[in-house]
Amino acid sequence: MISGPLLFTNDLLFSLADLHNFAEEDKIKYQNDMITERDIQNQIDFAMDKGREEERVKIVEALRRQGVPEAIIEKALKDIKE
Repeated sequence: MISGPLLFTNDLLFSLADLHNFAEEDKIKYQNDMITERDIQNQIDFAMDKGREEERVKIVEALRRQGVPEAIIEKALKDIKE
């Protein structure tokens, strides 16, 4: 039986055959742990994206205050997204 919290990395720790051999309780725990891991990763990714977007807005506002032409700002933003 698996005890304690399972720590997973991006590496696949168990093959499907190994998962198939788990007791039903352990399968459920493993699946719940994987859902939790994905949820946490999604939260981190969202926060990082939001932070990058907020920083982009600050930079664009600063460039506009300094009088940088809008065409240059738009081109820079387009280049960043590509």
